[in-house]
Amino acid sequence: MSRKKLYISSVMFEATRKCNMQCDHCMRGDAQNISMKKEYMDSFLENVDHIQSLGFTGGEPTLPDGLKVMNDFADIAEEKNIRVDDFWIITNGKVWTDEIGTTLERIHGLVKDPIRKSTVEISRDQFHNSSKIQRDVFSWNLEKMIFLDSGGIERQKFKILQRSEVLPDKHILKMGRSIKTGVGHAGFTFKAPPMNYNPETVHLTGGNVYVNCKGNVIWGCDWSYRQQDIRKNVIICSVKDDLHQKVNSYFNKEMWKDK
Repeated sequence: MSRKKLYISSVMFEATRKCNMQCDHCMRGDAQNISMKKEYMDSFLENVDHIQSLGFTGGEPTLPDGLKVMNDFADIAEEKNIRVDDFWIITNGKVWTDEIGTTLERIHGLVKDPIRKSTVEISRDQFHNSSKIQRDVFSWNLEKMIFLDSGGIERQKFKILQRSEVLPDKHILKMGRSIKTGVGHAGFTFKAPPMNYNPETVHLTGGNVYVNCKGNVIWGCDWSYRQQDIRKNVIICSVKDDLHQKVNSYFNKEMWKDK
């Protein structure tokens, strides 16, 4: 008898660690010349059949490497018949290309409810001022993407969110590049994961599962590249591991002390 596959409430794929900006507040740290391998997503998704909320992050996920990753995901999801309920992405909006539009529309097309808008969040704070004109072009192109519903009513495919003009210092995590630049002061305390794994229903709910470019499955998304490497207690497992077994053991351990 085949084993049930996982339902996960939120999955974020680190599409690429490449970036076309060098923001002082970046919690990830300096850009790296590495992107998600299709084989990593394929291994991870072998254990999954339903993702409630799907996200792509970086780096800058709309760079060519990130678009390839999103199209790779779409290929795998279509082949494995993986259900997606919601799609969102965060971008600096610095560049718009037809390929970006085509790729975002393709991922939006995976969402089960055709009326549900996908979310594109465009950073527009003080660290992204240099790309204001480009952001407006990005938004304008997204707004043109419409479809007719079953009643013949025009609907937009994307909901566009734009972060506030000024990001308060107290909300900037002191990690990644912000350590070098002196921006921000918000600390981060490692706590027991606010997630729940039910081995009977194989539901993993209540928080973010983050799959990074190195093929590791991470608890939570607010980690610098360096922390993802050195803080072994945030790594659930490798994408090549038995995800059911590793998730079950990880979320039932009394090991939530900083190491």
